[in-house]
Amino acid sequence: MPTPSPAPQPERARGFARRALPFAYFERSAHAGGPQPVAEARARAHARLQELGLPSTKSEAWKYT
Repeated sequence: MPTPSPAPQPERARGFARRALPFAYFERSAHAGGPQPVAEARARAHARLQELGLPSTKSEAWKYT
């Protein structure tokens, strides 16, 4: 299934994502251990959150999940 293109997110959601707990803090926490592929996946997911912000109800992909 193709990945839908990101819908424009309200500035409020993007601002929240930028203020979220810094990933460096998470990497040092007790939850950060595990295999290297898992750590890399977490880093990619965090980068994607910073890029797109949180989904809104106007995002079709989010609305129907």
